[in-house]
Amino acid sequence: MNIAPFRSERVALALTMVLVLGGAAAHGQRPQGGGASGGTLSVDFTAVTADGKPVAELAPADVTVKIGGKVRTVTALTLKSSAAGAPAGAASAGITAPFFTNDAKPKAEGRAFMIVADMDSLPAGSEPATKAAIENLLKSLTATDRVGFAIAPKDTAQAGLGSSIEKVRAAVGALRGQRPATVTEADGLCRTHDTLGMLKSFMEQLAGNESPTSVILIAGTMSLPGTKDQCGVTQEDYKAVSRAAAIGRANVYVVQGDSATMGRNDGLEMLTGVTGAGQVLRVVNDGFAPKVLADASSYWIATVSGDPGDRPGQAQQLDVKAVRAGVTVDARPDFVVSGANANAAAAAPKTGSVAPKDMIASPAAYTELPLQATAVVLRGQGEKMNVLVMAAPADTTAKITAMRVGYFDSTNKGGSLDAPQVLTYPIATVIPLDPGQYRIRVAAQAGGKSGAVDVDVNASLTTAGTLKMSGLLLGALDEKGGLKPRLIFTPAEEKLQAFFELYGTPTAEVSLKVELAKTDAGPALKTFQPTGGGPTEEPDKFSVVTEIPIKDLEPGDYVIRIAMQMKGQPEGKIMRSFRKVAK
Repeated sequence: MNIAPFRSERVALALTMVLVLGGAAAHGQRPQGGGASGGTLSVDFTAVTADGKPVAELAPADVTVKIGGKVRTVTALTLKSSAAGAPAGAASAGITAPFFTNDAKPKAEGRAFMIVADMDSLPAGSEPATKAAIENLLKSLTATDRVGFAIAPKDTAQAGLGSSIEKVRAAVGALRGQRPATVTEADGLCRTHDTLGMLKSFMEQLAGNESPTSVILIAGTMSLPGTKDQCGVTQEDYKAVSRAAAIGRANVYVVQGDSATMGRNDGLEMLTGVTGAGQVLRVVNDGFAPKVLADASSYWIATVSGDPGDRPGQAQQLDVKAVRAGVTVDARPDFVVSGANANAAAAAPKTGSVAPKDMIASPAAYTELPLQATAVVLRGQGEKMNVLVMAAPADTTAKITAMRVGYFDSTNKGGSLDAPQVLTYPIATVIPLDPGQYRIRVAAQAGGKSGAVDVDVNASLTTAGTLKMSGLLLGALDEKGGLKPRLIFTPAEEKLQAFFELYGTPTAEVSLKVELAKTDAGPALKTFQPTGGGPTEEPDKFSVVTEIPIKDLEPGDYVIRIAMQMKGQPEGKIMRSFRKVAK
């Protein structure tokens, strides 16, 4: 498929959609900052017996907690255990959910695992052991668990936390060791600096999560603090990762993925020490899965007294010890007052009419008004990305009277703006953002009820060699022939329109494959070719539209996968799932 012959009368459809998106942002107001309040604090830790088994019974008198060197009164202890859940092969584990939701229906508490592989530090030939170690973890996960996979220091996997197990397996299957035969000191320092920055950014994004996340870093080596040419690594870079783990309630595991460098005293040991990871694990033998799974099976939450000296964002030393004989506890070395651990009482779902701006500023859960939301990333002006946030009430008969959208970066800084007041759903809001990881929070009111839902967004484009792809937007044609975004499709919509933008200057033939499937990585039910799109007003931007019949599809969740490749260059892939309902 060549880009040039792609021009057709359907270009009007894409241009209409672009105009709709461009107008959505104009309804917003100047962003305003948000924050969180303090109060009692919650501290999570693991407790095991001498033989390594989780402790099932503890009383407040059985542990002591110090924060910033001050003894805190333990007022309550709560045991959290992961549910057995459905097996990993269950259909629900095979497809990424079409949208984020604040649905308050009771559900089994699952575990969360984020695997990060620093392939630039691993040589060719190390992949089989690394893949086997990761598979040992994946095969033990259930449908209630969340998992993600990233490649450091520059992520190309695009399998964020909450991806299906099949999608993570596919990304892991493509791993290749990238470490060159000769690595200069400067190269090692640059890579280490970037990898530490990536870990810090990701874990800070976890702020506000209701349960801990196991973050597993697999690497060959990391550089100790030093400076060379334009690159430098400091002790502060390592300590910043520990503080980020405290903010995001992340339990860090450092795994040595190169047997040839096993046992060397380098940055892997330093990272293990500053994050309280215990010891460097290995990919050989049983790998890291037994340790990680055992730790994630249960944990304790201690509700402790606050102190006037506690300040949001301030890192303090954390010391949790067992008073009861035969019990060993393990906690992070740092504690940071943040939305994840401040005022544990505020975590309970709130009801009644609450202003959207107040819900944006609060870490509390608001579930009385169930919401559904997602986001699509497109190129904006200059270096900015346009993040298109789409939200709707789960009950489409509910009338939204006010909606506000907040955004928070890796340092939990951001702002918010009012969503446009429209009569049809989903309500679309465009936010210009710098590239990076963000937490988007959508808050709304309807009929005296309030709801807020968080959306994790990677505000970056997908690379395909020298070309780049936007996120994938799904919708249906309106009565004027324009593309109206959809979160859910009904029998009234017999066709689905899949739209994305291509950026760059094609210099060779471009092939493009569109697939409809039941799971992220499963076999295609049908394949399609683009049916519209073409050049735009910007010389290096093209629109691509594919019409997909959905009339005969049974109700359920499906995924659209698009693979694009310019001849002689690497392939780029994007996907998005959708839900078809019976009525």
